[in-house]
Parts: sequence; structure tokens; C-alpha cells
Amino acid sequence: MMKQFFLFIFALALIACSSTATAPNTPNIQKTVEFQVNATLATRDSTSTSISPTLSITSASTEIPTPVPTPTSVSTPTPEPTPAQTPRPFPTPTNTPLPTSTPVPTPTSTPLPTSTPKPTPTQIPTPTAIPYTTKVGEVIRENTTWKSDESPILVTGEIQIPCDVILTINPGTTVSFSPGAGFKIDGHLIARGTGDSMIKFIGTSQNTFAVGAGNRCNKDYTLAENDGFTRVGNYSHMSISHSSFNGFSALWGQHYGNISITNSTLIGGMKFNGDNNSLIFKYNVVFDNSSRLITVSGGSFQVQNNCFNMATSILYQSYARRDSPVQFNFNSILVDDTSNVTRLLSTSSVGGTQYDVNASSNYWGGFDSEQIGSMILDSDDDISLKAVVDISTPLTGPHADTPEC
Repeated sequence: MMKQFFLFIFALALIACSSTATAPNTPNIQKTVEFQVNATLATRDSTSTSISPTLSITSASTEIPTPVPTPTSVSTPTPEPTPAQTPRPFPTPTNTPLPTSTPVPTPTSTPLPTSTPKPTPTQIPTPTAIPYTTKVGEVIRENTTWKSDESPILVTGEIQIPCDVILTINPGTTVSFSPGAGFKIDGHLIARGTGDSMIKFIGTSQNTFAVGAGNRCNKDYTLAENDGFTRVGNYSHMSISHSSFNGFSALWGQHYGNISITNSTLIGGMKFNGDNNSLIFKYNVVFDNSSRLITVSGGSFQVQNNCFNMATSILYQSYARRDSPVQFNFNSILVDDTSNVTRLLSTSSVGGTQYDVNASSNYWGGFDSEQIGSMILDSDDDISLKAVVDISTPLTGPHADTPEC
């Protein structure tokens, strides 16, 4: 009995627990309990006769009322929001800029100096000596021409030209003189170059041109081109133009010789000594003459439109003829300092009657009349002198027809 009671109590406890926990499934639990109790009791009845079948706690009619559970509003639990994990702020890594590396300048390789190749010294060829055409001292007996294709011509002695012979020197010819060599002219020497093809005379202080030296020309002849001389017959004649003289000592005009030198250049100690001869000296340039240039001893002298760059005497009048006074005009006289100048124009106390020198209308390099006067020697300076040098109306600039120097 006790066992059955405890089983009964146990069954009730199970029912209560089942109704509380799972109310919707209560009928199923009940049936299960009933089945289990009945089964248990049946088992007990089969083994024990002391238990009455009426004591079965399970009957078909007896039904333990299933308590209707008060519907409990099951509140759906609001899910607690999972707290958003605030991410731990990691500091945004600041890109620390790498220090800008100062570019190391690529070292410029200093180019090694290119060695300048030493030029192979050009072998200066030894100039081939131009053979001279040698003219030894001789007397020319017939008209003769010295041509430029014979140039240079070397005169080694005295070339004599008789009064009835003409020696012509063509343009572009160079004539050199050995010491002591020169010309003795009773006839005619014609040397006329051109502006583009000058004739050159190269000599030393030992070379001379003597015009009219023989004084034995008694023939009456007339030269087709007489250079403006008034007297042509029975006179020696030298005509030179567009030529250069370098280093000669003297060109003599003796015994009625006629000398014409125009458009030429004279350098170094030239002398023109006139003895009753005539000189036309025009459009020339004279440099650095080391001695007196022109000595007048009678005759006719026209010295015009020349440029004198020299500090020594230009003209000295020993004596003059009444009918042919000296004409010294339109020249340029250039000197640096009048205190170092020898008397450029002068007259003499020697001889007979003297005539004034016409030296008007010259350009004196801008010097005033007093300075010009200091370069003149005449009777105004010494009463023993017999002539006056007229320096009136000086030009204020070079004459248009006078060459520069």
C-alpha cells in the first residue's frame, strides 16, 4: 500500500510539473501518466492478490481537469541591442613625410682639358728668289723699253742716255740700284705708271739721277708730251709719274734739264738741285725727308698741290730768274711742333738779284701767322737776305686737289 501511495504522489507531482511547464501539451502528458500508472498497477495486480483492482487510480471516467492556464502574454523580450562596440579610435596614422632628400647634384665631371694639338709648324717655304734682270752700266744707243715682265730690274752701274735716245719704263716695273749706280740723262727718261700699277725706284743714299749732266745735246728735237715745259728743244728731260722713290740721295737737274715728277711718293733723303733748269713738282707726297728737298739755282720751279710731312727744309732759293719766279702754292705743310722745325722756306744772300718767293695760299696745319713766320727765313728776319717769302692768305684746310699724307 505504501508503495502505491508513493507512486500516486509521484504521479501527481509529475502532472503538476508538466502542467506548469508545458500547458499546451497537458493531455498528452495525462494520457501518458495514466498509462504508466495503470500499467504499474496492473503489474502489481498480477503479482499480488492483496491489491484490489478498484484501487486503481486510473479510471476512464475520472479525468483530472486540466487547468486552463491563464494566457500569459508572453512578452517578447526586446532583445537588448548588442552594444555597438565603439571601435577604439586608432589614430589615423599621419604619414610623416619622409624628409625630402636634397638631391645631391650629380657631380659634373670636369672635362679634362682637351689638349690643343700643337700645330705642326708650317714649313715656311724659302721664297724662291725672283731672278733680277740685271742692267750693267752701259750707254743706251737706241730707244729702249724696260717692261714689267722683266721686273725686278737691278741696275748695277751707270745707265747713260744720250741726248737723242729715249728710255721708257713701263707701269708695274720695279727698278733697284746697287750702291753707286744711277742714271746720267742727256736724252729722255720716261717712267709713267698708273694709279693701279706704279713704278718703283728703290735705292740708297749713293744713288743719283743726273739730268742734263752731259750738256752736249745740240740737236733740236721736240718730245710729243713735254709735260708743260715751255722749252723743249735742246734740253734733257726726265718725266716720272705714279712712281715711288725710296732712299735716293739726289735727283740733279743740271744745264737746262727739265724734270717733271707728279703723283708720286718720295721717302727719305731726296734732293732736287736745279741749275738753270725747270722743275714741275705736283700732286706728290713727301715723308720724312732727312735733308733739304729742293734747291733753286735759277730756272723755273712749280711746286704745287703737294703734301709735305717733314720737319726739314722744303725749299731753299739760292737765286732766281726774273721771268720764272718760284711758285709754291696749294701745298699742305704738316709739322707737329714749330719749335723743332728747320726753316722750311728760305732765301739766300748769295748771288745777284733775288726775287720774292710766291708762297701764298698754302695750308700750314692750322698754325697762326706768327707760328708760320717762325718757319720762314727771309729779309724780314735778316736784312742781308735779298728776297721775301710771301706767306699771305694761308688756307684753313688742305686744298681739294692736294693728296693727304
